[in-house]
This record gives sequence, structure tokens and C-alpha cells, in this order.
Amino acid sequence: AARAQNLAEVLPVSFDIGSVEELPYADGAFDLVVCNHLLNDLYDPSKAISEFARALRRSGRLVILMLHPCFYNKHAERDQATNGVIAASYFETRSIEQTFEVGGLTSPVANTAWFRPLEFYTEELRTSGFVITSLTEPHPTPEQVQVDNWWSKGFTRPLFMLLVAQLLEK
Repeated sequence: AARAQNLAEVLPVSFDIGSVEELPYADGAFDLVVCNHLLNDLYDPSKAISEFARALRRSGRLVILMLHPCFYNKHAERDQATNGVIAASYFETRSIEQTFEVGGLTSPVANTAWFRPLEFYTEELRTSGFVITSLTEPHPTPEQVQVDNWWSKGFTRPLFMLLVAQLLEK
């Protein structure tokens, strides 16, 4: 749909297709990389993280929004007494395969999300030359919880993690 719009006339935007493990851009081509819910879709995100570092300029920033590796579990498990992932499986590579319902429609195919412990992601960032400058866990405001009952039932623990990292001098 994005390609059908002629945004190039209004904004300096281009739409490129390529592998996140071999980005089709020169070294230092960007000052900002936004990675929105991608890392959980990759069995091994190591190469993608190092490619982000390669494509960023010195002191460039990487913004990652992802499913929270500490607390995200299957929809069916969210009503159980546990508030997170059991330690025995947390420190291993684990996957969750499930369908999603949006607006009353169920996804036709199950999605597989991959998880590793938080220390895996921080170490991959460090070895790729990044320093973490911010780590937050997006959550609803008290007003949102009051207005929409879904938040009380669907958001019983932190589901997301927003991480900002800066590339150290190359």
C-alpha cells in the first residue's frame, strides 16, 4: 500500500526491499535506525544488530521496540498465577507460536516469536558497538485503563520493551 502512494512528490521517501542481515546501504548511511517489532521475528537477531551498527553513522541511534523477553508469554498463559517466564525456559532460546485476533478477525496463519534472555540482547548490542541510553517498558496510563476495559484484562504484565542505544565512536 505504501508503494502505491506517490510520497516521493511530498516527502523524500523511498521504499526498499532487502535482507536485514545484509542491508543494501553503505556503511554509515543513517543517523537513526528504528527496529519496530522485528527482533522477535528473527531466530537469531545477532546479524541484524551488527548490520544496524554498520549502517549507522558514528554516534547514530538505534531504537528497538520488541516483545518483552522477561514477561511475554502465550495469550493462554496470561491468566495463570505466574507473572512472567519460568527461569528454566527464560535462559534458553524459546519460541511462542500463536494466532492473533484484531477487530474480531483471527490471523490466518500463526506467528512465531523468538525470545532470549535480556542479557543476550544487551551483549549483542555491546559487542556491536552500542551503549544503551534508555530502556523503558511502555504501558497504559491510568486514564487509558479507566476508559478502556481491555487494558485491565489484556495488559496484566509488561508486554513490551523500548530500548534506545547509541553507537559508540567507530
